[in-house]
Amino acid sequence: MSKFEFNLNNTNWEIKETPKQWLIDKYNSEHDDKCTYVFGLCEYPTHIIHLNEELGIEQKIQTLRHELTHCWLWTMGASYETYTEEEVCNKVSAMCEFVFNTSKEYFKPPLSIVDYFGDISS
Repeated sequence: MSKFEFNLNNTNWEIKETPKQWLIDKYNSEHDDKCTYVFGLCEYPTHIIHLNEELGIEQKIQTLRHELTHCWLWTMGASYETYTEEEVCNKVSAMCEFVFNTSKEYFKPPLSIVDYFGDISS
């Protein structure tokens, strides 16, 4: 996947597909609870969402949506907090369109020959 960028709340972000070992090393360097597998990471200081490049497409979609949720919460100043059910519902309803549209744009199919040259069958 080529470089993909988006803007959220006047902050530019990038989505990258990253090698599994880099993700594991990054996570383990920042957390006390060590892991052996990472699906994705939302790197707040650099504004980069990392997806494990080894994931299948369905798992990548779910992981991107999960990481976009972290991104949205952090950008809105709401990360690392505990919420009531009502607060969760309010936040989820506010971010659903952003998460869905951004993941849809990232995973849109590549252009076909018809997109480049038009329908030449006639």
